[in-house]
Amino acid sequence: MSNTVLVSFLYPNALKYFSEFIYSIQQQTTKDFDIIIFCDAVKIDNLNTSNLTINFIELTGTPFEIRELGIDYLANSSYENFIFLDSDDTMSSNRIEISHNILKSTDIVCCDLNLMDDLGNIWKKNIWSKKLSNNKIFDSNFLIDKNIVGLGNISCNKIFLLQKCIFSENIVALDWFIFYQKIKNGNFKVTFNNKMQVNYRQHIENTAGIKKRTKKEVTHILKSKNAHYESLLDLGYSELAPQYLENNKVNIIDKLTVKSNHHLFWWEL
Repeated sequence: MSNTVLVSFLYPNALKYFSEFIYSIQQQTTKDFDIIIFCDAVKIDNLNTSNLTINFIELTGTPFEIRELGIDYLANSSYENFIFLDSDDTMSSNRIEISHNILKSTDIVCCDLNLMDDLGNIWKKNIWSKKLSNNKIFDSNFLIDKNIVGLGNISCNKIFLLQKCIFSENIVALDWFIFYQKIKNGNFKVTFNNKMQVNYRQHIENTAGIKKRTKKEVTHILKSKNAHYESLLDLGYSELAPQYLENNKVNIIDKLTVKSNHHLFWWEL
């Protein structure tokens, strides 16, 4: 048993990408890791794991409840390092090795993104390196108005995972909500590393995808951000009040034109 585990949440709509997901795991430059996949309404009997040893754990509940249960399970496990990857994405072959090495001296590391289409073709590389330097260190202040840490591109140690946070059913931006609390409450610093990447699949189901936006989508983003701020303000994070008030001043005009910006952080629009 390794002290490092790759973690993912598998749901029905991601099943069509499962073979690519598995292949990406097989290509890792280190084999010193275990695999846990939390299954949300997925039958595991017919899944082709290509002889990888995977601990499938079936959970029931809302997406929020399943992630809460999954994180609690990991926090109470014997693992020390946790590398997260969305089950509809893939990753560079060096990601687990680099993450393991960085976690020897830091609590959290997030990696850059390559943009990938629905067929698995990468069409834009290292999108955040245009705005962030390698090994950039930031804290919760960076996450006040946008996000780059989530359950698809972070690696962390148990100290970070054990940091408590409160879940809420009113949240759309679940990862942002969770990680803002954990990083703020624990006074953690996050390291950004662009020598490894997650291949981030851009398709219609991405809540915070990086693509051209319509008026309807921008309105949805604003409402989601308002829900995010309202929930955190209710929990006592008063430092977010100015951002909440500013967000409510935005006026969506009828003839909205939003140009594609492939370097935006999540929820930054």
